[in-house]
Amino acid sequence: MIWCPRENVLERITNPVTRMRVQNQLEFSGQIHYQAYSSKPFEEHLHRLV
Repeated sequence: MIWCPRENVLERITNPVTRMRVQNQLEFSGQIHYQAYSSKPFEEHLHRLV
């Protein structure tokens, strides 16, 4: 774990699933992200806001 500025967080994450989840948290607008994906290989099948 490392503390870094919010603007630099995503560039430090290499795992695509973790990167997607953190990006959703950083951009949270009050709506819930519903996502369906496979992890190996990473592929997003569905993404909608609820």
